[in-house]
Amino acid sequence: MNRNEIAEEFKWDLSKIYDNLDAFKEDIHFVKEKINEFSKYENGNYNEKTLYDVLNLVMLVNRKIDKLQTYASLLGDEDTSINKNQELREEVSNLSSEYVAKSYFVDNNILKLEYDEIEKYYEMNPKLKEYEIYLKEMFRFKEHTLSDNEEKLLANLSKAFGNIYDTYELLKDSDLEFPDFVVDGKNYPLDGSKYGLYIEDNNRDIRESAFLDLYGVYKQY
Repeated sequence: MNRNEIAEEFKWDLSKIYDNLDAFKEDIHFVKEKINEFSKYENGNYNEKTLYDVLNLVMLVNRKIDKLQTYASLLGDEDTSINKNQELREEVSNLSSEYVAKSYFVDNNILKLEYDEIEKYYEMNPKLKEYEIYLKEMFRFKEHTLSDNEEKLLANLSKAFGNIYDTYELLKDSDLEFPDFVVDGKNYPLDGSKYGLYIEDNNRDIRESAFLDLYGVYKQY
């Protein structure tokens, strides 16, 4: 069934996230500007004020990117064959990678402090207590945090790591056509979503046919 055949009441109302693409683009521009502000905090000389400021910036950018990603992802999923929508998703993905690359040092700089030092900052700047749980969770993983250079390397590779999955998703949803299969005279239409149901069916023949037909198509690529 094509999307234009579906009643409006069963479609996502993406205007709840952004009224239009202009509003979406405004947030893209806003995030790009905010990302550049991280350079002010790279030296790591955090006190009770700069620690609060950098955490505020992290939260602000994270929330905006989450909103942008949600909108772009849902818009792209409406019809994965519309290239313009996939371009918007890619734009947000690139923005997220840029954010990671320009802010990778924040956690490392914070973890160079001792937590009892941060507890003193709470007393000096009570607003910092807003992030107490966040900071405690960060310090739980202090011993597993890599060096500055290693974290920077991973941050710069984040886009490359994500591209493989993104390519798979587009190939699966837009370009691949899976054959129907027949078991006991009954026809079963096959796609990525229905496969999840078939592979758990009580009938072994259904499970086997679904598996062989689905991965038979993947094997061609």
